Amino acid sequence: MKFSVLASGSTGNVTYIETAHTRFLIDIGMSSLYVETKLKEIDVDKLHDFSNHPFKVSDDEKMEELTESIRERGVLLPILVRKTNDEECEIISGHRRTHAARLAGIEKP
Repeated sequence: MKFSVLASGSTGNVTYIETAHTRFLIDIGMSSLYVETKLKEIDVDKLHDFSNHPFKVSDDEKMEELTESIRERGVLLPILVRKTNDEECEIISGHRRTHAARLAGIEKP
């Protein structure tokens, strides 16, 4: 699995690696791993496409399948957003999942 490291370092016996979604703290002396996620639930009505985004979402058979999957299991893979103000967010990745969540009646994808 590949991921982009935003930050890494160490203090004493503790080493940390931070990605866009997760911070891993590894305590060598205690032989322990602590994982802190940066995931949060956001209301669907607070999510918007970024202006001039190139992604087109189609209401086709694949969308129906995704909608049914989300209805049964929820959104399994988080979407990626950036804040535009204190309450609103632009969708960077996950346009299809967000659309399917709306179709399935999910309020927080």
